Amino acid sequence: MSSKSVSWSDNAANEKRGARMPFWEHVTWLSVVRSLTIPLFFAAIRYFWKANYSSPRCLLSLLNSTEPAHYQAHPFYHGVSLPELDSTSSGGDCRSFEEIKGYVDMQYEYSEAKIFQAVMFLMGLVATYCGYSVLREVLSVKFVFAALLVFQISVLDMSYAHFGQDILYLCGNIMHHANIEQYRGDESNATFVAMMPQGFAMSSVATFLWAQCVRYVMLKHNPRLANFISPKALVFATFLALAAILFKVKTNHPLMHEMIKQAAANGTDALEAMKKSNPFEFDSQWGFNWRAYQHVMVHHGNGDAFGPSICFDWIFSYALYGYSYLHNSLLKLQIGTPGHYFFVLAFDVALGLFSTAVYWVYFSVAELVFRHIEKARVHEKVR
Repeated sequence: MSSKSVSWSDNAANEKRGARMPFWEHVTWLSVVRSLTIPLFFAAIRYFWKANYSSPRCLLSLLNSTEPAHYQAHPFYHGVSLPELDSTSSGGDCRSFEEIKGYVDMQYEYSEAKIFQAVMFLMGLVATYCGYSVLREVLSVKFVFAALLVFQISVLDMSYAHFGQDILYLCGNIMHHANIEQYRGDESNATFVAMMPQGFAMSSVATFLWAQCVRYVMLKHNPRLANFISPKALVFATFLALAAILFKVKTNHPLMHEMIKQAAANGTDALEAMKKSNPFEFDSQWGFNWRAYQHVMVHHGNGDAFGPSICFDWIFSYALYGYSYLHNSLLKLQIGTPGHYFFVLAFDVALGLFSTAVYWVYFSVAELVFRHIEKARVHEKVR
């Protein structure tokens, strides 16, 4: 009897493991595909179109020449190693003011804003179809509760995309850290974010689609979570959240820089008050003073605070310092080498798996809370 019991228990455990394995396999492969697609896309563009498309050398040269204090304070940028330049090379290496200015001007000439908008429009069509196909669920109270959770989770997606742009793939978004006023007198890094430099569209869309696919697969493999929000409703909620966050970033970003500029003009006490402000305080928007300080003073100071988000910044803070130490100090990798690309792939996949675990925890806790609320409501009706 005991042997049969043990045998049944072992089989049940194996079946349980077998049910879980496909999900994590799917997530791993989705992460690998995303992590390969972005650098391969950049390599193809550089080979077939422009050799200095989203060039790490030009971006870091621009940052170091215009914001040297920020460059030196950044845990990754200041210790990064770039390949030696060919002494006979001319043009495109961003060694001179003229070359850097040409590179900055090229970002405006070939802005990716329209490409990004077109992709978002297509994603919106798919999301609308998904929402319409589960219209009854979308109009329920449960969906409102789930959509609020998805909005919070989508902040993690934005932070992940930001981390990829600034650190993993070193794309044109780094220009936002530089002071481009000496090259473009009518522009500043506060307004530059709306222009969308080279590499922004691909790295952002790849991350957003990855997050959408991962969560979709997560619900497909977990009926309990799918009972909380269906996969199609999740697609619709995610797009709404993403569109809202992107709109807020575009409109609030210049305001954050202007607010810090005014606070600095009023003296250190004003800045210190913003530093100590409550992230949950309602000041025109929830935690706006706190977020403004974290973005302008911290992110533009040492590169940290990728959200900024009180819930998820810690993930990417550890990732920033861990990645910088492993890449620059321990492994001493050089940008553009096979070792560098392999390390980026491994680190990005690991970060993707960790982010997926965070998704699972958030959805599991939310489902548990809502299930108890529903049980309490049914019990009250019965009474």
